Amino acid sequence: MFSKIYNKTILFIKARRALSITLAILLIVLLFVIFRGNGSSVNSFVTVTKGTITQEVSVTGKLKPVDSVDLAFERGGRITNISASVGDTVSAGKVLASIDTSELFAQVMQAQADLQAQKAKLRELENGSRPEEISISEAQFESAQISLENARRGVVDALNNAYTSADDSVRNKADKFFSNPRGRTPTLNLMVYEPQLRTDIENLRPVVESNFSAWKSYLDTVDIHKDLYEYTENSFPYLNTIKSMLDKMAMVVNALGVDSYKTDISSARTEVSSAITNIYSAMEKLNNAESNYVLAQKNLELKKAGYLPEEISAQESQVNRADASIQILQAQIYKSSIVAPISGIVTKQDAKVGEIASTLSPIISIMSESAMEIEANVPEVDMVKVSVGNSVKITLDAIPNETFSGKITYIDPAETIIDGVVNFKIKAVIDTKDTRIKSGLTANLDISTLSKDNTLLLPQYAIIENNNGTFVKKAVSKPGNSTMANMTSGNTKTEEVPVKLGLTSSDGMVEIISGLSEGDAVLNVGIKTKN
Repeated sequence: MFSKIYNKTILFIKARRALSITLAILLIVLLFVIFRGNGSSVNSFVTVTKGTITQEVSVTGKLKPVDSVDLAFERGGRITNISASVGDTVSAGKVLASIDTSELFAQVMQAQADLQAQKAKLRELENGSRPEEISISEAQFESAQISLENARRGVVDALNNAYTSADDSVRNKADKFFSNPRGRTPTLNLMVYEPQLRTDIENLRPVVESNFSAWKSYLDTVDIHKDLYEYTENSFPYLNTIKSMLDKMAMVVNALGVDSYKTDISSARTEVSSAITNIYSAMEKLNNAESNYVLAQKNLELKKAGYLPEEISAQESQVNRADASIQILQAQIYKSSIVAPISGIVTKQDAKVGEIASTLSPIISIMSESAMEIEANVPEVDMVKVSVGNSVKITLDAIPNETFSGKITYIDPAETIIDGVVNFKIKAVIDTKDTRIKSGLTANLDISTLSKDNTLLLPQYAIIENNNGTFVKKAVSKPGNSTMANMTSGNTKTEEVPVKLGLTSSDGMVEIISGLSEGDAVLNVGIKTKN
């Protein structure tokens, strides 16, 4: 039983093997027939031609507006006006929204008034003093001169009056208490309880008498045009000596308690003190008069000379400052409005009249209406081929069977990493304005990076590239087989020729730099035919 099953299994395996071999043979025959039937393609030749070749880089991108802006107020405030809604078409310069500026306009008016005042003052300085002002200054100067002379006379009078008062206080009031008061040895005719006090008084009386003579001679030389400060300073020692003697006599009479005595000495002391006070008062008036005189003189000189360049320059600065204040306020007024910087369509508008707008918070957006650009990423291997200004053929998935033209306008200098691959962002502008072209559409770009005219061309499928290099199988015709129609594997000999390649176009053509000539026939090794 086992033997029968084994034999049947062997027979089955042999039958399957025979069937497989048969099928393989049939397949080989079929392929042979097919390739023999297409022998003209397998063993056909292509001709080296001359023409134009264009190198292209193909990428895909998205359409977006060339210009798109988000707008916000630069200063906060209550919104008073809105003049645009979503979907509106606006032109550059149109005011879209505004906030309250009434307070700013009031400040501008105030600043303009200040500017006019500063300009008027500048004109006054530039024109110099008016004749009326000079006349007033001259009158003030003359008045100061008169006041100064009167003050100087007042000092002279005060000195002379001081001498008279001192003479009266001593000779008419104090001397009644002396015997031989003007002699060398006067005697005080009062009871003195302190001997030293008597001695001091009796010794001072001859000194006072001598001082009267010297002081009188000195005052006779005084003149209002001399140094009155020196005369006053030199007069005080005389007065102080007299005052000292009278003070000591007051101590004596006060101790005696006789009213008439006290009255006489008190009156004498008062005269001397008043004389000293009057001299100080006259000198103070002189000081003031001299200061006023100098001030009036300087003011007159200034009026006659005009204003200094430094003063005019300082006033010019005040004018510029006032003008700058107006400019600042006007800038704030300008910042109180949102103005469209471009022409386009409003795509966002969140402002409401009456609400308080915050600064730098976008509330209005505008997208350019007609100008569109395509943003795409180019791999780094192709980036070196692309340059700004390259022409571009553009197709849109949303608008099939139409091709648009454009050019590269921007290449990002920095790389962009996408899925770990280095890319570079580019921008292209479509030359044609078409209402069907919308933001967000997918665009296919064929970028013409380089083009050559009158160059040798050959299909890429006729070129062999391997470890030995780049070459083609160039046809070498047998006698009598010179036409392309007669060139087949059976009647045409080929030889391998090294070639140097140049540009490659998107349609599969390759530039032949060297190795072939126009009209050369090359074996179609790629088993392809031209469409």
